[in-house]
Amino acid sequence: MLSDVLNMVQTFGYINASWTLRADLTSEYVCRLINQMDKLGMRQVSAPLSEADKGMQARKYIEDFTPGYMMRTAHLMPRQGDRELWLNTQNYTQDKKMIRNAPLEDGVLKFDKPHSAVTKVSAA
Repeated sequence: MLSDVLNMVQTFGYINASWTLRADLTSEYVCRLINQMDKLGMRQVSAPLSEADKGMQARKYIEDFTPGYMMRTAHLMPRQGDRELWLNTQNYTQDKKMIRNAPLEDGVLKFDKPHSAVTKVSAA
């Protein structure tokens, strides 16, 4: 997820393994997240930065990967942080363990159920 963006998850495959391994893990995570939101009766989820994380160093989204098309567009890519939960790892084994087993109510994700404006339609 991107920090402070509601209900958005993106995937970017591995550069050192099959692209679809990460896409599959991301899909599993999104399904877990949606199921948790349904269970809690929530409509929104975001991953805001904590006060402690706001000062962390922003790093390139993909490090040690220098093909021209990536270098030319690096400034358009999201950034990763310098610590856990904000790292864009390239480690399938580590990611699989975290994505499949880590709790969703981890103190980072913020679940919300905003009031929605309901418009009544009256029959004439």
